[in-house]
Amino acid sequence: MQAVALETSRPVARQSGTGSAAAPRAVDAAQHRPATQEAVRSAAVPHRGLRTVDPQYNRRVAAAQQALQFLVTARKQLRDIETALTQRSADAARAGTGARKDGEPLDERIRQFAELWSTRSRASGGLLGRQLELVRDGVPRLGFTVRGLDFATLRSGPQELLSLAVEARGRTEVSSVLVEPHLSDDELVKRFDRALAPVGVRATRGADGELRFEAAESAWPAIRDTLAIRGEGRRFPTGRFNRVPATPEPPAIRPQEWSVEDVTAREGTLRKVQQASEHLRRAHLAVTGLLAEESTRLAAAGQAASARADAQWCAQFVRTFEAAASQGDYRMLAAAAPAVTRLSRERVIAALKSL
Repeated sequence: MQAVALETSRPVARQSGTGSAAAPRAVDAAQHRPATQEAVRSAAVPHRGLRTVDPQYNRRVAAAQQALQFLVTARKQLRDIETALTQRSADAARAGTGARKDGEPLDERIRQFAELWSTRSRASGGLLGRQLELVRDGVPRLGFTVRGLDFATLRSGPQELLSLAVEARGRTEVSSVLVEPHLSDDELVKRFDRALAPVGVRATRGADGELRFEAAESAWPAIRDTLAIRGEGRRFPTGRFNRVPATPEPPAIRPQEWSVEDVTAREGTLRKVQQASEHLRRAHLAVTGLLAEESTRLAAAGQAASARADAQWCAQFVRTFEAAASQGDYRMLAAAAPAVTRLSRERVIAALKSL
C-alpha cells in the first residue's frame, strides 16, 4: 500500500436552518488544519538512516585503514630488501668474493625500513602493538621486567616494605608493596598490580612464569628513566631510592640487528627479513579481518536501526492518520477512501509482516 500525503481543505459545513450552527465547526477545523496537514505530510515520509550506532566505529575503521597502509608500505620495503639480499648473495657467489659495491644501497634500504618501523604505533593509529598484535583500544602497551623484582628474590628473607617511585603524569609517584616469604606468585602479582595501577603500570605473570610489568608505550621513556626502589635493608638498600634497570620485551621485528657486513651476516639478515615478512603478513590478515568484522557489525546495526525506525514511523503515521480522519475533512476522506476500500484486516497483517 502506498502512503500518500493527505491535504486538508475547508470543511463542508453541515446544512441546517441557520448558518450559525455550522460556523463553530468551521472555525475549529480551520484552527487545526495547518498543524494536522504538516503532521500528516511529515508522517508520510519515513526517516531512515543509521544514527550513532557506535560512536567508536569511525575511530576503529580509520585506525584499521591506517594500519593497512602502514603494513602495505612495510611489506613492500621488506620485499625490496629480500630481493636485494638475494641478488647480493648471488653476485658474490658468481664473483667468488664478498665485494660490497652495492652495500650502501642495501644499508640504506634497511635504514629506511627501520625508520618506518619506529613509527608503527602512530602510523597504525595505535592499532598495532610491538608484537604486531591488534590493540583494539588504541593504546599499545609494552611489557618489561625489573631487576630484583622476581619471585625468587621477593620470597627470600623476611618481610620487607618496598617503595617504588616512577614518573607519571609529569610528577613522581610513590607506591608501596609489602613482600613476605610465604606469599604465592599470584598474591605477589596482585599486590604489585594494586600498588602500581594508579600510575598506569600493571603487573602480570609472564609466559615464562616470571613477574612481568606493562605500561602504555608512550609512558615507557619516563618509566625507564625514573624507576627507583627503596627497601628496608634486606633486598634493597635502606633509606634512599636507588634507580633500578627495567628491560623491555623485544619487539617482533628488530631491524637494528640486521647486518650486511659479510656473507654470514647477510644470510642471517635474510632469515630475519623473511620472518619479519611473515609477521607482517599475519598482521595484514588480522587487520583485514577486523575491517570485515566492523562491516558486518555495521550492517547488522543498520538493519536493526532501520527496523526500529520503520516501526516508529508506522506507529506515528497511524496516530496522525487517526487525528486527521477524526476531523471529517471531505477532501482528506476522498483521498484516503480508495486506499482503504476493501482492505481487510488479514491484508494489513500480511503487509506488516513483509516489512
